[in-house]
Amino acid sequence: SPEYEVLKGMTQTIENVKPIITIEVGDVGIEGVMSSRACIEYLIERGYRAYEYKEGRIIKHKLKDQYSYDNILFLPERIYSHSSMANDLSVAGERRK
Repeated sequence: SPEYEVLKGMTQTIENVKPIITIEVGDVGIEGVMSSRACIEYLIERGYRAYEYKEGRIIKHKLKDQYSYDNILFLPERIYSHSSMANDLSVAGERRK
């Protein structure tokens, strides 16, 4: 998918800066095109947590085998460990430690 190619091109930024990222997902079933799940796993493996907007709330995303059109929000884990931004985030299903 084009999203996967963009993510690969951002590797240094993702690993060093850890920006907040949102990607559009949706599997089109074309042979040779990277799956949406692979894009999501790529970011999770690099220290991100995945979230989705559902019924008026931001909730923790659960990986799926196949995706229809949607947008997934990725927050770097470091937001929760040492950023004042964590105090401003209100994510359903998350408890701050």
